[in-house]
Amino acid sequence: MTNIYSWKDKSFLPTPFGKDYIDNEDNIDSLIEIFMNNYSHVKAYHLCRPISIESYRDNGIKIGSTELLIKNANEILNKLNINITKNKIHSVLNELGYREGNLYLALDDNYMLKNAGHYAIYGSERLIAVFERLGISKEKLKTVGKPTVIHINLPIESIYTEDLRSLVIEINNSIIDMNKISNFAFLQNKSISPNLICEFVHPNEIVNWHCDRRIYRV
Repeated sequence: MTNIYSWKDKSFLPTPFGKDYIDNEDNIDSLIEIFMNNYSHVKAYHLCRPISIESYRDNGIKIGSTELLIKNANEILNKLNINITKNKIHSVLNELGYREGNLYLALDDNYMLKNAGHYAIYGSERLIAVFERLGISKEKLKTVGKPTVIHINLPIESIYTEDLRSLVIEINNSIIDMNKISNFAFLQNKSISPNLICEFVHPNEIVNWHCDRRIYRV
């Protein structure tokens, strides 16, 4: 059975949660076990600006790689009618010292839209860096693709042990602190399968930290 914990929806948690404040050094093995006995998945979110969501439907969310970044940059440049070879893009990546990346998923999409909105407004930070090194304004990136929040049902078994521990602490303490927003993120080094994606949402307003925190409206 699939039981999904959603931080935003304040999913039910057994009584031990929220009873006492937890410090990082506390032993919480029993609380982690209770959480895993109640839930099999955690609702998570990924912020991006795809040209088309069909690639995500078909292939899921892939971790950052040189090949993927070159492919994405080339597709955007073609849309903009800018002729730059893949070899040139590869050369720029070498100049920037690009390494294979990871994938971050957030517990709260509202936090991302308020504090990491550039992923939906322009695309990834690496993509921005490539365009600027090529002498192309990142503002051009705003004309291709569409801001998108991808909703994911992330299996608990795929969460790193330390991340799961930190998540349980975050959930517990947020009950006591009555937090309405969370900056918690999951680090993933494997691609997200398309069958874990449950929804695509296109936000209308995003805070743009690259532009004095002005509101970017779609």
